[in-house]
Amino acid sequence: MLLTNNKKAHFNYFVKDKWEAGLSLEGWEVKSIKAGKSSLDESFVQIVGGELFLKNAHVAHYENGDIREQNERRDRKLLLKKSELAKISKFVLIKGNAVVALNFHLTKRGLIKCEVATAVGKHTYDKKRVLKERDLAREARR
Repeated sequence: MLLTNNKKAHFNYFVKDKWEAGLSLEGWEVKSIKAGKSSLDESFVQIVGGELFLKNAHVAHYENGDIREQNERRDRKLLLKKSELAKISKFVLIKGNAVVALNFHLTKRGLIKCEVATAVGKHTYDKKRVLKERDLAREARR
């Protein structure tokens, strides 16, 4: 079940390979994400010391949780296998390539996972072409 979607990711990047990564979350973050109070719009994934971290992802305060220690935009560790991390780190070394968080979703066992993708940045003319195709499709439907 999809909990949060990053709409800007497919607009700004050509998505290549996708991986399902676990997240290192605190209890209040799990409850807030399951309630749908999270956003991946301004988030990015960074490799630090051979590990992946989800940075700048917004998870809103949980009202019934501990008020003192709720940092909404803290760095969250992404949990992947070593072989997957090696593939991703090789891909990112090439200029213009990036790692993007696509969504938060719920597994059948009730775990929150983050879909991570390797991607290549789009140019402005690619983005304009996509907008033009959307407008033409909208006109055709009318």
